[in-house]
Amino acid sequence: MCRGMSDEDLKTYKLRRAPESYNYIKCTETWEQDKMSNKEWYDEVYQSMKNMDFSDEELYGIFAMTAVALLLGEIEIDDTEFEPDEPIEKGKLCKIKNRDVG
Repeated sequence: MCRGMSDEDLKTYKLRRAPESYNYIKCTETWEQDKMSNKEWYDEVYQSMKNMDFSDEELYGIFAMTAVALLLGEIEIDDTEFEPDEPIEKGKLCKIKNRDVG
């Protein structure tokens, strides 16, 4: 998806071109396509969904939800202040380390 999208679409969904840079998929090489280019694969999937009468809004939703899943995998949690045996205080449960995700 990331390698096949236009630069404009990547910006819309706040994604990076390199799929291997995402925590959810960098531990595998399944993102590599041997038989066709990533652009051809993306175009084929996109066109197949259009052929099945997916609307532009539906396609946007599918790509947006996929982007959300990738971006959620980038969040790093700092739980150093969390004490499981202590009462929970506002702001003390955990913090997001990298607030610049996406």
